[in-house]
Amino acid sequence: MTKLRVYHIQNIPNRATYHDVATPTCGWRKIVELTQADLREDSGVTSNVMGLEEFLDGEWVEWYDDEGYDIDEWADKRGLIA
Repeated sequence: MTKLRVYHIQNIPNRATYHDVATPTCGWRKIVELTQADLREDSGVTSNVMGLEEFLDGEWVEWYDDEGYDIDEWADKRGLIA
């Protein structure tokens, strides 16, 4: 089973926080949840970066599906991005 995690960076160049997820779908849901939380923040979130990583060959790398799509493209392809 592939290990997956969402990375989340608020106000670049701050450090990332990581959230373990079970599937790409769970990863997308976590990204949406974090995005909504950032939009509600009163503390002044001015930028953010998020994505999905998988643990391969001893290191964390960006996740791509079998067709080469990253998490944003994957979600868009499925009509999950409005």
